[in-house]
Amino acid sequence: MPKISTYNSAVAALEDKMVGTDANDSSITKNFTVKSIADANALLPEVLPDLTDRVLGSNLSGGAENYELGKVIDLTSTLSDNSPILTDKLFGSKAGTNRANNFTVGSILALIPNPFSLSLNATTEVVQNCIDYTTPVGISFGALQSNTDVSISALGAIVFHTTGQYFVELNLTGGMLSPSGTFSTGAIYYAVFINGVQINYTQVNRIVSHTGQTSSDMDTFSNTFLYEATASEVMEVKMVGPSTFGLSSFGTGIAFNFGQAAQIRLSKSN
Repeated sequence: MPKISTYNSAVAALEDKMVGTDANDSSITKNFTVKSIADANALLPEVLPDLTDRVLGSNLSGGAENYELGKVIDLTSTLSDNSPILTDKLFGSKAGTNRANNFTVGSILALIPNPFSLSLNATTEVVQNCIDYTTPVGISFGALQSNTDVSISALGAIVFHTTGQYFVELNLTGGMLSPSGTFSTGAIYYAVFINGVQINYTQVNRIVSHTGQTSSDMDTFSNTFLYEATASEVMEVKMVGPSTFGLSSFGTGIAFNFGQAAQIRLSKSN
């Protein structure tokens, strides 16, 4: 009989046969189908591996070898690091069958539960002016929206319809709306109110306008926080600042177009 290594290589099919010994029948030699071997593998128990355990693999010459897990792990430290994409695949065992499978990165990430679900995403590109440092102005976030959890008016008042924890995200693009062409500084102060009473601290965004400036100096202020809401509560975001300051979307007449002047996103805890 020639050496096994001299035979042609082929891709196994489920009904292909392999020679082996039947331990339950006087150790006589028998043919076993690939499918029966795979089915028997599904019955193997799951155990926690140890670094001194060995796995069966193939060396570069195609020969079978036992490899100690600890040494295999040591080798992985020499591999290059790559950022995975959603369609990349990882090798693992399918629960319930213990059979080997490839799993995409995207399918694995989809198993991770999201603690929050988006309830509101409101934006506007409308320019909104401050009046002075003593008169709070409510910030609008676009057209009226309403759903089971929250609603928002065209003036920016948000009404909670469902009690629960909400993750609030604010993005406000503000600055000097009427540049004077000379060096000047100013600030817009922002605050969040519930039923007319301020919560959290006042936030400030300072803007500098440089000499010879021909377009507005703008900056985007962002703030995130968790809020435990009760049904029927009303949330508003307000600003104060000099009359030459306010919110702008870098729109028509200005040399930029960077998106919304104001955005608010509310995500409710699941």
